[in-house]
Formats: sequence, structure tokens, C-alpha cells
Amino acid sequence: MLVVDDEPDILTTVKAYLERSLPDVQVLTAPSGPEALTLLEQEPVDLVMADYRMPGMDGLELLTRIRTRHPGVLRFMFTAYPDVELAMRAANEGKVLRFFTKPLEPAQVRDTIIEVLRDRRREMLRQDSFQRAMRLLERVEKK
Repeated sequence: MLVVDDEPDILTTVKAYLERSLPDVQVLTAPSGPEALTLLEQEPVDLVMADYRMPGMDGLELLTRIRTRHPGVLRFMFTAYPDVELAMRAANEGKVLRFFTKPLEPAQVRDTIIEVLRDRRREMLRQDSFQRAMRLLERVEKK
């Protein structure tokens, strides 16, 4: 997963907590939207969690671009300045799955990550099983 925030202390703290509590999840960090986009071109990522208020490119713009360029990447957003309009825009424009407010509640973030990654794995297994069944059916029909 990738965590994006312009505050180095938050990146360090969130990364350390997630790596400790989710040892099977690799946590990458980026201090800005443009750097996050560059990293996504180089590394496979299942989930991006971005802060809303960042200079240059805010988190909503970043997550909307990710939605376009990498539609399979799950998207979370967090902010210290929540409002209903922002949450609605995040859901509609960026198709953000979860919206957190700062200060982050570590256990809630961890549990949510576990839940969405577990759901993603199940869906991938379902799709893989379906594709294998279809290939098998095609072979049987050719005989």
C-alpha cells in the first residue's frame, strides 16, 4: 500500500504502525501527489491512502487521477478538515472507499485495511476461479 502526506511525521508514524500491525503488507510512502503518481508507475500497489490538504496537488485530485490511470487501486482519503461536501466529492470523483478524519484512529485504519484487502483477495480468487472454469469449459466444448 502507499501512504501519501506532505507531513513527514505523519508518514513516519503511519508507516511504522502499519508495518508493525500488518506484517504482510508492504507500506510505501510519498510526500506529494506527483511523487505518488511516479511511484505508482514503478511499483504495484493495491491501496493508496492520501491526505486531502497537500500543496500543489490535493488528495482528491491525486485519488481521482489514480482512479483514471490505475482503476484497480483501492483509494482511502484522510483529512483534519472534514466536511460533508468533501466526503461526497471524494466518493463521487475519486471513488474513495473510506474517508478518515485526523487524528487517525490507528486500530480503525488497520481494521479497515484488513477488511478491504481481504475483500479484494476474495474477489481476485473468485475471478481467477471463474477464468479457469471458463478455460476448462472451452477445452471440453472443443472436444
